[in-house]
Amino acid sequence: MTDSTQIKKIRKRKPLFVRKDSHKKDRVPFKWRKPKGKHSPIRQRYRGKPKMVSIGYGSPEEMRGLHFSGTRMVVVENARQLEALDPKTAGAIISGKVGCKNRIMLIKLAAEKNIKIINFKDAQKKLAALEEGFRQRAESKKKKLTEKEKKEAERKKKAEEKTEKETKKEEGQVQESAAEEQKEKKEQQKEEIEKTIIKKQ
Repeated sequence: MTDSTQIKKIRKRKPLFVRKDSHKKDRVPFKWRKPKGKHSPIRQRYRGKPKMVSIGYGSPEEMRGLHFSGTRMVVVENARQLEALDPKTAGAIISGKVGCKNRIMLIKLAAEKNIKIINFKDAQKKLAALEEGFRQRAESKKKKLTEKEKKEAERKKKAEEKTEKETKKEEGQVQESAAEEQKEKKEQQKEEIEKTIIKKQ
C-alpha cells in the first residue's frame, strides 16, 4: 500500500486546473475544459494565468486511481464482491444502484471485516440514518395499509347497507302489491255478493 502522505504531497504539488473565466462568471463551472480560443492566454500558457492540463503533471503510475488514504478504490454491489476485498490494500465504494436494505447489510458486513467504505465519511452515522429512514418508510407503509383496509371495510359496509335498503324496499313494494290485490279481490267478492242478492229479489 502506498503511503498516504506521499500521495498528498504529490497532489499538493499539482496546480488547481480550472475552466477559463470560472472565477468571473457564476454560470461557468470550475470543472476543467480545454480552452479552444485562438487568442486564449491559458491555451498559449501565459505567465500569471491558470495552468493548462499537460502530461507532465501526471502522478506516478503506481499511485494512479488510489484514494487519499493510499487504498485502491473498488465499486461493490453485493456481499460476495465485498468479501473478496483485502482490507489492507483496498477500500469499498458502495454502488449507487444498491437499495437501502442491501446498503445497510453491506455497511454492517464491512464493519465486521474491517473494510473501509470510501464514499461515506462516517459509516456508523450513515448506517443509523439509513436504518431510521428504512424504519420510517416501513411505518408509513403499514399506516397506509391499515387506512386502506379501513376504507375497504367502510366501503363494504356501505354496500351492504345499500343492498339491505334495496331488499327492504322491494319487500315493502311486494307487500303493498299483495295488500292491493287482496283489497281488489275483496271488492270483487263484495260486488258478486251484491249482484246475487239483487238477482234473487
